[in-house]
Amino acid sequence: MTREYGDMSLKELLKMKELSESDIQYNLAIANKYLELGNWSEASEYAAMALKINSNSVNALLILSKLQELKNDYNGAITILEKILSQELSPEIFLKIADLYLIDQNLELALNEVEKGLKHFSTNLQLLILKCRILERNGDIEECRKTFEKIINIDSNNPIHQYDYAVFLRNNGKHKEALQIFKILKEEREHLSEELNLLIDRFLLESPPIKQHFKVGARLLIQLGEQMIENETVALSELIKNSYDARSPSVDIIVDTDYEERGVKIGKIEIKDKGIGMTVDVIKNHWLLISTSMKLKQKKNKSTENVPLGEKGVGRLSAHRLGHRLVVETSILNEGKKTYLEVDWEKFEYDPDLPIDSVDVLLSEATENIEKQYTTLTITKLRNPDFWLNLIKDSKSTKNFKTKTELQKALFSMISPYKDIQKAFALNIEINGIPLKLDNVDEDFLKTIGTTKLELDFSQNLNGEWGAEIKTTLYPDFYALKSKPLENKLSEYDSKWLKEYLERANLPKSERVFLDLWNQDKLLNDFKDLWETQLFGLQSPGKFKMVVYGFSRDKSMNERVKEGLAKLFKDNVAKTMTAKDYFDSIKGVKIYRDGFRIFPYGEEKNDWLGLDQSATSSGTYDDLKSSNTTGFVALTGKDNQNLREKTNREGFISDSFSTVFFKICNQAVKLANIYIKREADALRGISKDINNKITEELEKEKREREIEIENMRKTLLEAATTTSETSSKETDKSIASTALNFTDQVNTFINTSVQQNKVLKSTIDDLLIDMDKLTELASLGMLVEAFTHEFELQSSKLKGHVTNLTKEYSTDSRLKRSFQSMQSILKLMDGYINYLAPSFQKERQRRSRLEIGLLLQTIFGEGSRGFINSRALRNNISVNIEGDEQFVILGNQGLLTQTFDNLYLNSEYWLNDAAYKGLISEKEIHIIVDSEEKKVTYWDNGRGIDTSIESVLFDAFESGKPNNEGRGLGLYISKTVLEMMNIKIYLDSERNFYDRRYKFVMDFSHNGG
Repeated sequence: MTREYGDMSLKELLKMKELSESDIQYNLAIANKYLELGNWSEASEYAAMALKINSNSVNALLILSKLQELKNDYNGAITILEKILSQELSPEIFLKIADLYLIDQNLELALNEVEKGLKHFSTNLQLLILKCRILERNGDIEECRKTFEKIINIDSNNPIHQYDYAVFLRNNGKHKEALQIFKILKEEREHLSEELNLLIDRFLLESPPIKQHFKVGARLLIQLGEQMIENETVALSELIKNSYDARSPSVDIIVDTDYEERGVKIGKIEIKDKGIGMTVDVIKNHWLLISTSMKLKQKKNKSTENVPLGEKGVGRLSAHRLGHRLVVETSILNEGKKTYLEVDWEKFEYDPDLPIDSVDVLLSEATENIEKQYTTLTITKLRNPDFWLNLIKDSKSTKNFKTKTELQKALFSMISPYKDIQKAFALNIEINGIPLKLDNVDEDFLKTIGTTKLELDFSQNLNGEWGAEIKTTLYPDFYALKSKPLENKLSEYDSKWLKEYLERANLPKSERVFLDLWNQDKLLNDFKDLWETQLFGLQSPGKFKMVVYGFSRDKSMNERVKEGLAKLFKDNVAKTMTAKDYFDSIKGVKIYRDGFRIFPYGEEKNDWLGLDQSATSSGTYDDLKSSNTTGFVALTGKDNQNLREKTNREGFISDSFSTVFFKICNQAVKLANIYIKREADALRGISKDINNKITEELEKEKREREIEIENMRKTLLEAATTTSETSSKETDKSIASTALNFTDQVNTFINTSVQQNKVLKSTIDDLLIDMDKLTELASLGMLVEAFTHEFELQSSKLKGHVTNLTKEYSTDSRLKRSFQSMQSILKLMDGYINYLAPSFQKERQRRSRLEIGLLLQTIFGEGSRGFINSRALRNNISVNIEGDEQFVILGNQGLLTQTFDNLYLNSEYWLNDAAYKGLISEKEIHIIVDSEEKKVTYWDNGRGIDTSIESVLFDAFESGKPNNEGRGLGLYISKTVLEMMNIKIYLDSERNFYDRRYKFVMDFSHNGG
């Protein structure tokens, strides 16, 4: 029996989650609910579940298609719609595909799709109407006219079609014919809306319309350049890409900041390449038409070897960013002609009202006996000569050196420093006669200073199946560095232990390699949860290679790195780089296409491989981290066309191909981390085993000494009680001997205890690793406290200035309002500071008698100036305080405030999450005060505590938040500080609507207030 889910709320539907495995209508209902809420990930998840039940579900496919459209992945949406057509023909689907092609500005494919639909549904009016729209946009007036006539013949009784046809004729120069139809329609006006009748009256009275066109001011060209080409580095990058796209094997950039014309220094840049050149027609019809690009068509030609890097049609504006004047000299191979273009950009700047087509640029052609191809851009009257001078500034000062290296790094950031993927494209730059070298990353050097290397090769086999080879290499330094602290600890004991450790560890003298092979079946299994895989199989990003080097910043490596750098840069006398400088300059795994960088991957804050997240979630210091890795991913335009870049060139479009690409790379890193952790754990395991042996031996020695000491004590006691005079000398001798031995044994016992303490310290050191995380938070707290004090001081000064200015400009109402607004903001900030003040260290030890109700009102009440109240208002969270508030406790206001802050922030996170998922419509927090029991109960109307963490909720580093969003310390710290005040906090056993515990109880009964 089919269930009706449409009228149910999302909250009601989610209570029936057991149906998701078997009921397709249930999954579709939830998917549509999430789609309405804008929660795309949840919508796709439930649509995918529906597909698991029925892989041909049209409704599930329509939802997924809509989601791809919302993500601007029109190709993905069209692919899904085409799957629907493969199972059932529908004019609506043909229409939708055509509309998507129109959104993507592809009129040709849109028209083709309409024609395909009309082959099956020749009289479908919507398809015919869309065909008219496309034909009109294409300028095919006659064919459009024929299509309109066909529409009218099919549906002759509908005056709307007559009206649309008349408007079409009017808009395309057929005014008389249009008037005749409008006159007929006027006689049948009762069949048309009032709005259309008014338009018909207007059309009958008007003169024939004259077609006009928008005109733009010449200055618009300059504004476009300034907005899209933000600096010299970007400008140069675009021009270098143009040379590459012209299939030039190299580009030479010659800068002369001292260049003069008629005795005036104006500077000059020449950019020379050996690319295919341009003809007069190409310059007229393409180069001079801004935002058009032949390269876009080349990109769609998958057989092209060199797929262009550019496609936006704005690269030519880069020349304007560098200088005021431009001369282009170019030639086609064996044409026997040179073409010249002269542009004076200043002409576009003089008069902002001047139309762009009235500003002349000069295009000329000269016939010469020339057979080579090339293009040379000569840019003069430079805008920023200092940019180029800073690149060659030769100074030993740290400041100038850093300036130089930063500019150099920025300039070459777009081109791969790895020789293997530079695509045989040479970049040569000379500034005032000084060559500027591109510092390549020497991979041989990385091997000598590196600890790990990960290589991923993703490719197809002869049968066309995709697979991957993953090679993880651990160098001897990896083992040496992991072993060093363990050896140092063991060296404090008997040398036999260190000897045993070294024998068992058997540290390798050469690299160890771990090889893994992933076939297509494994990949399909890994990506089976992706609905795209269910529909289309593996969405391969194409053949690519990734190489990641791990290195250590351990001080023991510094000398070796320094020696290597001295050899590496021996020809560059200005290069003086420390190990830290070098590692900072190469860190980050970057992505290159044909040797050119794809941003922002590998930037400072772009951990696209999840290296730091992996290290954090695993709780180990062994994993690869972004600060200790460098490397690259090598893509090509030909092999990786499925990985499409966003229009702003800031990363890949988020679709199934990029999802698979990132996941493959991420899984390779995880695999390498498994080997890294396994090998490091093996060394630690040996060390731990030996430490246990040391402990056992010391315990044995301790027991033996205890027995000997007890025997000596008995001997002394016996001798001391002997009364025989004849044995007194022998007894004295025995006592002295025993006392001496006793002293020796005590010393030995003390030494054994010292050794045991060392073993214990080693164990404690291992436990202290987690303290680093607490130290980080403590440091942050100290910083906040220092900042708050400074802010309070400066705020006081600022208030004084604002008061004075308010008086001085009291007659200016606009300024007076602004100053009053500033005073209100400062007053609000003072409230925040006062709210935080009790939490500062000097206040934390202070205990006082506090009225619990007043404290809660201070934190949560409507009149509160604290930040919790402000946050609750911003997030539309209502806080309800109920019960008898009149009981007194003994405690510290700052510590109690911190506890309630933490409870609130957890509630805010999970209430927003529940509201986003449609589980609740109102966000509420309830606080109940029971003076008789001396308890405060706190709860919210969210989902409650996940059952998997209820028993460890107050433990350190336990968090229910996904993706490592939480540190898992808030409740642990709250519990700890409350216990300091004899206050107990626990999770009540009561369960909510979701069968989860949800109430926090604070018990003040033993507080002593």
